[in-house]
Amino acid sequence: MADIKATIISLSEKLAYYLKDGARVHIEGIGYFHISLTCPETRTPSSTRANKVKFKSVTFRADKYLKHQLSDVKTERSKYKPHSMPVTKESIDEALTEYFLTNSVLTRRKFESLCGLTRATAGRYIAQLAKDKKLRNISIPRNPIYEPMPGFYGKEKLPEPENETENVSATNDTDLTIK
Repeated sequence: MADIKATIISLSEKLAYYLKDGARVHIEGIGYFHISLTCPETRTPSSTRANKVKFKSVTFRADKYLKHQLSDVKTERSKYKPHSMPVTKESIDEALTEYFLTNSVLTRRKFESLCGLTRATAGRYIAQLAKDKKLRNISIPRNPIYEPMPGFYGKEKLPEPENETENVSATNDTDLTIK
């Protein structure tokens, strides 16, 4: 196994060496590698300066032999799904209650791992929890950090203000009695 790893590391280093030099590298039976570049848009190509051109990525194009080897591939549904685990509102509430026992704030990324959700699904659940006034963003909108609202996830509910009502009666326009 170590020999294979060493060979791959050596291949990677040689590949980088030739790609940096501007070459397109062909590995027979596998395919072609070359780099792609990017630069800011200019009005004319001649006004583009070399120091503004930057590396973008390594592009790969499979060799005919590799494509032929894969032409008879059989497909089936994967056992590994890049989808969220099924969750209920109750299981989310339980997980968040337990989480907030030892933590004061929550990020979307932490919520993803806590509940086994994808980024998009975690975002939708958090938005709904904020809408339901169970969580509140205490940071900026582009980098939200959430804390539980009073009365949720182990955070004590705020005491209700005492409602003192005064008995007021009036007998006519000029007489007013407060009891």
